[in-house]
Amino acid sequence: MVRNYKRKTVTNYTEADIKEAIDAVRSNRVKPSADAKDKNIPLATLYARLSGTRGSGPRGAKPILSSEEELFLVQTIEIFEKWQLPLLRRSVIEIARAFMIELGKKIRPTVQLTDWFVSFMGRHPDLKLAKCESLEKARSISCPPLVLKRWFEVLHGVLSKYKLLDTRPDAIFNVDESGFFLDPGRRSVVVKRSTKHVISSQSGSGKEMTTVLICTSASGK
Repeated sequence: MVRNYKRKTVTNYTEADIKEAIDAVRSNRVKPSADAKDKNIPLATLYARLSGTRGSGPRGAKPILSSEEELFLVQTIEIFEKWQLPLLRRSVIEIARAFMIELGKKIRPTVQLTDWFVSFMGRHPDLKLAKCESLEKARSISCPPLVLKRWFEVLHGVLSKYKLLDTRPDAIFNVDESGFFLDPGRRSVVVKRSTKHVISSQSGSGKEMTTVLICTSASGK
């Protein structure tokens, strides 16, 4: 279960207060305990800053993976999305776990990493969880962007040749057949935040579906 962690205390001191307290202690003007009490700084925090065991960076535990290592993981997620095989939450966690073990990180092979995933998504706002739509692999392979672009170029040429583009919308018809699965089975996957339509390429689904055939003219009739 994911922990909804909330900090229970409110910081009553600023970074400037800590720097002033450190300077005062190091110049022997005041004792650490008195200075900490005067500026409402926890004594443990002041000692940690004096000893150098804690800096002025963000609070909390250090991430398991470094920024460069997490960037590699983000690029892996983007590659799978480009292949129209977006990764599920559990798939990202499994890849991350294998990556951590390969790098020699100190984690248990059975660790859940659910909290890590939540923090990882928070550190990378360019990623999001989104529902994906299944697309049969045959259609995905046969209709790359270049093929679609060429098809519309040919269509524009034909409509222009017969002077139908602007003057005869009632003579232009389009027929389309679409299938609606009774169980679409949409799943949440990790993709780039800029992605509007998430597609997952797959082989035949074998699910029951209803087919609809629609025909209309460019004039809307």
